[in-house]
Amino acid sequence: MNVHAVTLLLVLVSFTHSFGQTNPALYKVKLDSLQSLIDRQPKDDTLKVRRLIYLARISFYDLQYKRGLIATVQARQLARKLRYAKGEAMYWRAMYTFNQFNWLSNYYDMQADWFYADRGQNEEYSQLGVNPPTFYDSQSRELKLKLEECLNHFAKQPDKEITANILMYYAGTEDASRFSETISKAISLFQQNKQEELVFYCLATKMWLLEQRRNVNESKSVENVLTTMIAQTKSGREAAARSFCLGSMYENLKRKAAGFEYYQKADQVLEQLNEKTLRLYVLRRLGLLCQNLGLAKKGVDYFKKEAALREQTKDKGPLIYMYHKIVFTLIELKAYDEARVYLNKAEAISDKDAPFATQLENKAQRYDATGQMLLGEGKYNEAIKNFDQVLEYANRLKTYSPSSGALLEYYAQYYIAQCYQKLYNVSESIRYGKSSYDLASQWGQYSEAQTVRRKASLLLSEQYDKAKQRLEAYKYLKIHQEVQSETEQKEATNQLMDLEVQSVVKKEEEEKNRLKQVQLLQQQRILAIEKQQEIEQLKAQSANRDLQSRAEQAELGRQLDKQRLEAKAQQDKRQQDYQISLLNLDIDNQRKIRTGLLAGLGIFALFAGLLFRQNQAKQRLNKTLTDQKTEIEEQRNQLDQSLTSLKNTQAQLIQKEKLASLGELTSGVAHEIQNPLNFVNNFSEVSADLVKEIKEEREKGNQRDEELELELLDDLSLNLQKINHHGGRAASIVRGMLEHSRVDSGERRPTDLSALTKEYLNIAHHGQQAKDKSFRCHLETTFATDLPQIEVATQEIGRVLLNLYNNAFYAVRERQKKGGEGYQPTIWVGTQRVGDTVEIRVRDNGTGIPESVKAKIFQPFFTTKPTGEGTGLGLSLSYDIITKGHGGTLRADSEEGKGTEFVVALKS
Repeated sequence: MNVHAVTLLLVLVSFTHSFGQTNPALYKVKLDSLQSLIDRQPKDDTLKVRRLIYLARISFYDLQYKRGLIATVQARQLARKLRYAKGEAMYWRAMYTFNQFNWLSNYYDMQADWFYADRGQNEEYSQLGVNPPTFYDSQSRELKLKLEECLNHFAKQPDKEITANILMYYAGTEDASRFSETISKAISLFQQNKQEELVFYCLATKMWLLEQRRNVNESKSVENVLTTMIAQTKSGREAAARSFCLGSMYENLKRKAAGFEYYQKADQVLEQLNEKTLRLYVLRRLGLLCQNLGLAKKGVDYFKKEAALREQTKDKGPLIYMYHKIVFTLIELKAYDEARVYLNKAEAISDKDAPFATQLENKAQRYDATGQMLLGEGKYNEAIKNFDQVLEYANRLKTYSPSSGALLEYYAQYYIAQCYQKLYNVSESIRYGKSSYDLASQWGQYSEAQTVRRKASLLLSEQYDKAKQRLEAYKYLKIHQEVQSETEQKEATNQLMDLEVQSVVKKEEEEKNRLKQVQLLQQQRILAIEKQQEIEQLKAQSANRDLQSRAEQAELGRQLDKQRLEAKAQQDKRQQDYQISLLNLDIDNQRKIRTGLLAGLGIFALFAGLLFRQNQAKQRLNKTLTDQKTEIEEQRNQLDQSLTSLKNTQAQLIQKEKLASLGELTSGVAHEIQNPLNFVNNFSEVSADLVKEIKEEREKGNQRDEELELELLDDLSLNLQKINHHGGRAASIVRGMLEHSRVDSGERRPTDLSALTKEYLNIAHHGQQAKDKSFRCHLETTFATDLPQIEVATQEIGRVLLNLYNNAFYAVRERQKKGGEGYQPTIWVGTQRVGDTVEIRVRDNGTGIPESVKAKIFQPFFTTKPTGEGTGLGLSLSYDIITKGHGGTLRADSEEGKGTEFVVALKS
């Protein structure tokens, strides 16, 4: 299935345009040349089959449906006669071209793709060399006449499949009262032709037309039939194809959650079957859908899976496109090293066989990616050189594809303006920013152009302000606010659907994690068994060694006893000799003692006199020391009482600070829980009305409308499901509130600091909005995706983050109260890895901290807030939690009047 064909289908069936066609002169030349070749070829061979199919497809592009279908039937009949199997695949490809404006195209295109993939063969037709119809109006009278001409011709032919296809196309041109009957005729013909598999795609087209005409009830009925048919499909591959078709329809109807769900179902089946052909496109849609919802990390995973599958194929053109898709998504995630790996992979693939326009676009995108990475790394001059190359290739590309060239051009100009802004070159930044804004305004019908308009207008406002051109700055600021408002309105419209999709993604991740935990538990059990076996073996070896050791010890004991007896005999002899020598020495000593004793008596009398005097002095000193000790004990008791009182006061203030943090948390969660409660209340009121209507209908007796009752019961069931869904959301928020408000045990566990930082930022922001409805603050976040898990007490770190966020909100609100032209309260929050530490940065453009008090901000009970607005313990507790509790650092950088930045650093 050609990717561009799928994209064309998804876009064209979403809108109605004026009727017309492209390249009419080229169509005529092609058709006349082909007809001449076929007429001059007398031999019926495979070449004639290919030429007839080629003629048919260009005829469909020229809206010559009768001529194209006649050629298609002739080609199929000739291929069957020649037993040319590829002719059937060519027939499917022609029918895909005919049905590009209804869902039968999915069936025929997939059948052709599977034919070649199953046989490992290449498709035997060249590019048509002309463009398909750009415009389409289902109500065009000329289109109806062409299709009626086909019906009149083929009504007399035995080919029911062709007639059914014409009817399906014709149904799209009819009004709401007639197209269902026409589709039913087509379904009947397919069933007579024993082509039950095509009934699903007919019903899919019917559901689409009902949705277009706002016939919700009948559309829901057809939708139920479609989902049942998917569940009952025996062939896994066909079930996946149908799920993909339904997912595409849901996505186009802006029902993103349902689309994502059916894409996932298709992917799971195809992965089990190891079926690559369709899975490539399923993965593409999943990746793009995640990227559109802001789930870039999840989206790049799907893109990588598609790239891995395409690496196994011979078609390298789509692989270059996919590598570039991965590169730009990784740049969005600031994973520059990995992005360069995939950019090198793309450059290593030769695209010399691709169309010249594709080659130009590939080169431009390589320079674009390199420039964006250099811009992100702060290498602005090098980035500008790469963006200049993008502009050169974009100008050349506009000759072949104006929209693609313009897209590259206004993005490159905006990035160059950003670079000059960082280099403080105001004039050049304004020049490129203005060019980017003007070009994007010309292509305003595209969402990318609107994005660039919004960003460029803000940049121009800031740069004109620096250039002291206040009127221009105000003009572009107003434009930015208008575009931003439109964007926010669209985002608000799709927010619920996006949240539902994100919920589906989260459930998928949780299921994968659960399976991983089960596998890990099984592996741990196996390791435990192996470990137990090793322990038993070690015990046996230890017992053997113990027996050997005991034998060796017994032998050693006998040898020691023998040595002891010999040593004792020698010792007894030495003892006798020693006693004799002691007796002789004792006699000599007694003589000396008698002589010295007389002299010693005189010395003793003198020494006793000295001791008596010393004892009296010691008694006086002891009395003095006793008095001093008594006085010291009294002072110590007084200090203990003061310290106890101080500790009680401090504990009360700490509790007050914790309650304040809990209040901020509760306020944010209460603000968040309001949405699901509103849904529950609304659906409950509607359900009560439905029950009342059912009772009234049942009281009518024989005049009851049972069909209406069933519809009311279906609506009531759907409302109850919605109540259950939003009640579950409210319950999950309450559980989260209880989790955050509970007393923390201080237990540490591995934590993703980026997720924790983002979570508490949302809570703090909601809390501020709950307190002051008029307060608006711009938040800018940069969360690193490659951070290691760090063991922390999450509640304590959360308390630190709440303190830092609340201080930041207080600072910008105070500065806003003072007034100031063009002031926009802004808070920047980010995480990054620096060496072996992880940093959390919280920066604001508020009032800042005076130089005179910077050294005191982490001291207990010190606060710059007015009396009653602060305890003076927030930063002190935060400092203790980070430094003493987690061995990290907390520092503050501030400039009075410009803002403050707090940096938390934790060892990884």
